[in-house]
Amino acid sequence: MSLLTINDFETIKNSSIGKPENSENIRITGVSIDSRSIEPGNVFFAIRGERFDGHSFLPEVVQKGANAVVVSSGWIKPETPGWDDVIIVSVPDTGKALRELAGTYRRKFEIPIIGITGTNGKTTTKEMLFSVLSQSFKTYRSPGNFNNRYGLPLTLFGIDKGIEMAIVELGASYPGEIEMLCEIAAPTHGVITNIGRGHIEFFRSVEEVRQTKTALIRALHNKENGFINGDDERLLPYKEQYPELKTFGTEQGVDFRASGIKMQADGGFAFTIHAPAFLGNERLKVRMTWPGRINVYNALAAASVGFQLGMDKPSVLSGLESFSMPDGAMRMEITDWNGVIIINDCYNANPESMNTALDYLMEYPSTETGSRRFAVLGDMLELGETSKHEHTAVGKKAAEIGVDRLLSVGRDAQYMVEGAREAGLLESSYSGSHEEAAEILKNELNEGDVVLVKGSRGSTMEKVLNHLQREKAARNKN
Repeated sequence: MSLLTINDFETIKNSSIGKPENSENIRITGVSIDSRSIEPGNVFFAIRGERFDGHSFLPEVVQKGANAVVVSSGWIKPETPGWDDVIIVSVPDTGKALRELAGTYRRKFEIPIIGITGTNGKTTTKEMLFSVLSQSFKTYRSPGNFNNRYGLPLTLFGIDKGIEMAIVELGASYPGEIEMLCEIAAPTHGVITNIGRGHIEFFRSVEEVRQTKTALIRALHNKENGFINGDDERLLPYKEQYPELKTFGTEQGVDFRASGIKMQADGGFAFTIHAPAFLGNERLKVRMTWPGRINVYNALAAASVGFQLGMDKPSVLSGLESFSMPDGAMRMEITDWNGVIIINDCYNANPESMNTALDYLMEYPSTETGSRRFAVLGDMLELGETSKHEHTAVGKKAAEIGVDRLLSVGRDAQYMVEGAREAGLLESSYSGSHEEAAEILKNELNEGDVVLVKGSRGSTMEKVLNHLQREKAARNKN
């Protein structure tokens, strides 16, 4: 964080800066909005949220060695020891100040910054692209899912000297958010994975989702550095509007196309990438161990950016084939429970990703003849007035593709059971708790069965698996 200076605080609009006498010797080592993560030399932004007010933690962060604090105008410095050597920046809105300072900091770096947005696949694509670019460049990417008005600024402050490429994830929970994030990050390249119904509670329509997400394309100075899913009908009009955009997908005519997609015995996928403008008549044959057909699209997106940035075939291939998600990601993680195959996709869910996961459940290979497919599904949140309809549709989908057993947990997840039974899947039931669902699974599962566990982050469906694992540990102990 050596590139952030005291003078940079002067770029915050309508700020008032109180500097101690020795301020020229003060060095900023990092930025935080969480008092628990403060380290000596950090600047702390006192953010007022729904549950906490950062101003309440100011004495604590100063005690821990914060060199500077950004506070709301009108806040009064306490008459207690320790404050004489602290820079105090007063602003009308600390959250907005955080974003303004992050924009100032980002512009210190003349490097490619690749923004990634979309309804599904943002984080996985980010991690895949990081794996690819790291083969040739010193690359930095957003930690976790730091992709909103607070997470993105903190991500940008993590860029340091020597970084050659940066990847930032851009999320949207309300109309216009991507445009605002792009104003901060000033991306040079942009990837849109797809447009769907995630967070639809906060938007009036899927069209409004599209307008919000595609702000990333409009923000790019060079549209040839934009990459969109060419199989997504909601995105195709932008290729007509901006012919320079690159497309990826499985249909003929896209710039980066995957063909011969086949699931392997371990649940991963093999496929061939065609990219005439970059590879000529050559092909790139890829064998990925990470599960999920949707990840073929994510891999295409990562490969397309890599080739656009001048990488060669061996480096792109190495990045794709060595890819793995960080531990505990709960994204299509394959585990075993007493000979039962568990697909842990508990990180999040929306209608599109739920349907994709159900397809993968039915496609997943099993070594046991007659194995059954169980779908253990939780609530899909933030769907607003469409929630009942969307949950019912998922239940019908499960029945229509041949799921053998459906268990649902959550307030609106009960509508999945209604939809499944209407479509003929009588082996469907609603559980009042994660523990109850785990008990049913313990009694019904047989070796070789395949189980998908999925739900929105707030439905914490991993608790079902935690109950199962505790039972397994207790059995092994005895």
